[in-house]
Amino acid sequence: MKADLGRTPRVRPGDGRLVSRAAEPALRLRAALMALLVVGGLASGPVGCGGGEDESAGGPPPPRPARVEVVTLEPAPLTVTRRYLGEVRPADRATLSAGASGEVIMLEVREGARVDAGQVLVEIDSTMARAQLRESRAVLTRLRVERDQADRDAERARRLAERSVTAAAEVERLEAVMASLGAQVQSASASVRALQSQVDDRQVVAPFSGQVLTRHVDVGDWVQAGTPVLALASADQTEVLVRVPDVLLDELGDVNEVQLRLGGREGTARIVGVVGVLDAATRTALLRLAPDADADWLRAGGTVDVVFSYPAREDGIVVPTDAIVYGVAAPRIIRVQDGAAESLNVQVVHTADDRALIRSGELSYGDRVVVRGNERLRPGQPLEVVDHE
Repeated sequence: MKADLGRTPRVRPGDGRLVSRAAEPALRLRAALMALLVVGGLASGPVGCGGGEDESAGGPPPPRPARVEVVTLEPAPLTVTRRYLGEVRPADRATLSAGASGEVIMLEVREGARVDAGQVLVEIDSTMARAQLRESRAVLTRLRVERDQADRDAERARRLAERSVTAAAEVERLEAVMASLGAQVQSASASVRALQSQVDDRQVVAPFSGQVLTRHVDVGDWVQAGTPVLALASADQTEVLVRVPDVLLDELGDVNEVQLRLGGREGTARIVGVVGVLDAATRTALLRLAPDADADWLRAGGTVDVVFSYPAREDGIVVPTDAIVYGVAAPRIIRVQDGAAESLNVQVVHTADDRALIRSGELSYGDRVVVRGNERLRPGQPLEVVDHE
């Protein structure tokens, strides 16, 4: 018989029997399981000896009351605020064009230059038009002299006609000459006005005080009538255009003043124009706002937040926003009913700062609602109520 050199017999503790090393893991597992059974039995205690649940209690003990903060609902006004993005534009803006064809002979302003109303900004060569104007004025002067002379001759002939029959025919002739000269004077006057207009059209004048935005031509360029030469905008006066949903027009009512906010700066503006025809793409209405003097920090071409504030006119109950719990199905409010939590689904109509206007067929003023600790409450859970400060 060969000796098993790889396995050394060991004496099993307690009974003196030999145990091989290969059997040790199984024995250790068996000992551990027996220990768990013994410990579990000791923890639960013998049946009928008071170590288990109190069968007389009829089940597990009731949950402890949840500590919550509550407020009592009271009627209060609610101011609704709505914020939209507005576009800042110059109050006046114009693209100035040449009124006649010709060569640009004077243009001394450039981008950024400030100009005054009535200032001549661009001049187009008017040499020929001015020559025609001088000629037409000379003709008008001559015709006026001839008309006046014919008028005097006719007056003398009338005095002679009282003593001579032949003088009456002369009076008729002179009056016809005077009428013809009067018609020629009127025609010459119209010609002078037309030529003067042509001369004026060769000067581009600032229609308002402002700042040059764009210069389209230079001295020496040949332009046609209607060619843009300068773009001008008011320098200090701005307006704000903002698009809003059409329902806001009804909610604003008599509200005429709005807030303008940009970064840390604030100002006010008045609603001076409403375009009631909705935009076909956005279904919004356009409002034109005139900023007050305290909004001189506005810059044309930029944007600004326009804040509308108006009283809520819908029916409902005003509650703290902390009382509303937004769940998956619907917003809800926890009301304290007989010392326990009662969950009520609500409809949020408006929110403004720390309050909201809601609709609920079961909630009313005078009810107490939870504002702190309401996120994990279950319906029927007992509450330890503390008034919210």
